[in-house]
Amino acid sequence: MKRKYEKGMLLQNTSGDIIRILDIKINMADANDTKLLMINCIQRKMPTWEPVTNFMNWISITEEKLWETTGIYPLSLIHI
Repeated sequence: MKRKYEKGMLLQNTSGDIIRILDIKINMADANDTKLLMINCIQRKMPTWEPVTNFMNWISITEEKLWETTGIYPLSLIHI
């Protein structure tokens, strides 16, 4: 079964790393050569292009899970 990736999607692995997909580069000749422009939401380094095969076992998570994990919440949710 092929996995569908979308821009803006959040993924988490079993080690607790979380990434956000910023862009997708699809190789029409070889789907395994598809690359994701991703940013690590925990380490917050510059985005990098990585092979889609690196993320086959990662699970999709919600924005709320990202907020809970990082402790960073949108201002609209903080009661001042």
